[in-house]
Amino acid sequence: MSTQQKQHIIILGAGVIGLTTALVLQRSGKYQVLIVSEHKVSSPSLDSKVIKVDDFEFRDPTTVPALKMASPYSGSHWRAISTNTEEQLQKCELQTYNTFMSLVKSNPAIPVKIVEGNDIYTFENTSSTWHFDHMHDFSVIKPSELPKGIKMGVKYKTLIINSPQYLVWLFNEFTKLGGLFKQAKVNSLRQLELFVNKFGPSNLPVSQLTIINCSALGSAHLTDVKDRKMHPIRGQVVVVYAPQVNRTVTKIGGKFMRYVIPRGDGTVILGGTHLAHDYNSTPNDQTTEEILAETLELVPELILDHSLVDPKQKLAQIKKKVLAVKVGFRPARLGGTRLEHDKIYGYSGNTIKVIHNYGHNGYGVQSSWGYANMVYSMLQQSKL
Repeated sequence: MSTQQKQHIIILGAGVIGLTTALVLQRSGKYQVLIVSEHKVSSPSLDSKVIKVDDFEFRDPTTVPALKMASPYSGSHWRAISTNTEEQLQKCELQTYNTFMSLVKSNPAIPVKIVEGNDIYTFENTSSTWHFDHMHDFSVIKPSELPKGIKMGVKYKTLIINSPQYLVWLFNEFTKLGGLFKQAKVNSLRQLELFVNKFGPSNLPVSQLTIINCSALGSAHLTDVKDRKMHPIRGQVVVVYAPQVNRTVTKIGGKFMRYVIPRGDGTVILGGTHLAHDYNSTPNDQTTEEILAETLELVPELILDHSLVDPKQKLAQIKKKVLAVKVGFRPARLGGTRLEHDKIYGYSGNTIKVIHNYGHNGYGVQSSWGYANMVYSMLQQSKL
């Protein structure tokens, strides 16, 4: 099928949801996809500032404007968020888990790795157990092996995703398949109609265009969307150099979830916080101290000197390995993800079909392939 004959799709947004959706649609061979985003995804420049710990050189991914989204400093590992009653999210999470497993085995260059995942609870978890039967090498952790104050724990094979590298991988895979990109800032979905010329000569009328809205928090500000249900959930993380850590540990329960997530390149994400409607982008020093101290209790191998007993000495050691302290904003939505058909009127007066795919809160990466597949199914069911 020639480019001129394919259905034209414009996707607004180049975060993990937008990029994954674009790749799934472009890869199908049925669509010619154009991504429109304010910034282009790329790796940090070799001229960017280097932070050095031991022999490791760290370049901050957020020096690239497109990587100042929530995705680059998200924990980015697979851990089920959905409850036993949230069937749509269950489906999306499980599809994503299986897709990542297949990608790791078929494409060793992908910045995703399989490691042991440990989920520990300060309570008896009975509300989110659906995934236990689907995880590779799943087992319940013996009570004698659980940290103090923990009621229950499970372990299984999970996936760690180096988000900044993974976003670049998605973008490159998309463009290798002929996907198009336009760097532009828009204030409305209808403005996207102005970019149909990027598809080249075509006999398809503008009315045959479909827009996929993956603009995350931007959907609160688009003049023809103005979704008041969208709001940020502030998260703070600490990035440390600890190549010896080869497992994830997530503590669920208490004031904040605490997690330790290696990225496969020697860096480890320590988190985190969960503050709704908090727009403060400045890291809180006290929060940093709490994250370091509490994650060190969960994962003693964050430091190599196991002879240390004094918590203050341990804390001093891990502080020497800090590469960055970052704040990000999860694109949360009251009522959950918006995945539905819509329509708008373009500048031409034509009705333009829209599919909304945004509001994935903190589970965007781990459900991304599932939601992208659902968008594809929606297009097929509509015979688009």
